[in-house]
Amino acid sequence: MNKKIIFICFSFFIGGCSSINPFSEDEKVKTEQNKTFSYYADKSVTSLEVPPDLTAPGYEKSFRLEKINSGLDMKMVSLSDKDAPLIEDRITTSFEDIKIEKDGSIRWLSVGKDAETIWQLAKEFFKSQGFVIEKENKKTGVFQTNYLENRPRPKLPKSSLNLIKQAIQDFGKSYSLASLDSYRIRIEPVGDNKTDVFLTLSQLKEVISKVEGNIQHTVFEESDKDYSIETEMLYTFMVYLGGDRSAAREKIIASNESKSNKPSIEINDSINGYAKLTFNLNLNETWDNLSWAFDQLRIDVEDKDILEKTFYITEARTADKGIMSSIFGDDAIKKNYQIALKEIPNSKTEVYFNDISELNEKETKQFSYDFFNKVLEQFK
Repeated sequence: MNKKIIFICFSFFIGGCSSINPFSEDEKVKTEQNKTFSYYADKSVTSLEVPPDLTAPGYEKSFRLEKINSGLDMKMVSLSDKDAPLIEDRITTSFEDIKIEKDGSIRWLSVGKDAETIWQLAKEFFKSQGFVIEKENKKTGVFQTNYLENRPRPKLPKSSLNLIKQAIQDFGKSYSLASLDSYRIRIEPVGDNKTDVFLTLSQLKEVISKVEGNIQHTVFEESDKDYSIETEMLYTFMVYLGGDRSAAREKIIASNESKSNKPSIEINDSINGYAKLTFNLNLNETWDNLSWAFDQLRIDVEDKDILEKTFYITEARTADKGIMSSIFGDDAIKKNYQIALKEIPNSKTEVYFNDISELNEKETKQFSYDFFNKVLEQFK
């Protein structure tokens, strides 16, 4: 009887205290409008093995820029990985240097600094969040992180009362299936002292594969990403670069309210039985949209020629996936292909799939349709 009385009194005490708002006004807005993230470095999932040619990219001359801001220390331009943690200055002297740009489905950061500096700061930022850089290709300006578990909890002010409340929140909760997040970052130099930064989230969800008695077996599967998490990471990176929190939030909201006009795309037959895409966009617009789609699909772009408007990718054909790929992964069966763009009249652009090996196998021709259909899905 005494135990019941004590429990009831304790419940009333906690219930009365719960009417006190534990969040500041700024935090309240953040939790109501955007999902937050909290990554655990000890709950990571290793992705595919990194190909040998991507493990040690050259740093010194990958971004050829003629001018360097006079306010920067010269050694900042050619930092190696071991020097990156030493960067303490966020470099961006004015928040006006950072803008949110949006074109159709594509949203990115435009930063008034050179690409080499932003490359190092972006890597430092994701390492500070607990991520490991698993793939990087300085030649194409792309790096990818590993997968980390995202399990955020409300941040309660430190006090003995809130420690009790947090314990009650956690007590008796059933096990929830995990979500794993990974990011792909693309750094594009624009002119001498301007850089565009593209950030793409990929997510894996834990699902129950089978049940044996009281034991549930789970696996991780690809899932539709939560765009609010991607937006929150973009906001956090803006602040990391030196931006004011409230101003960064306003810029994010403003970009959300802008219109998203999706391009019109058709898939047709090309020469020799390969597929081709036709965009109702000019050459540069099509290039930007394809780059965005490759980010969403995590396509390995080994090289690209901006002047010739060609991508060189490595992908595993649909016909080759099977026992070998399940044992050794898709990287073991990937082959090289060229994606070439050509502008045609009426401000349209055609995109061709070319087999570099010139074997013109039936399986490769079929894969060109499979590949371009996956690209089309990104714009629906």
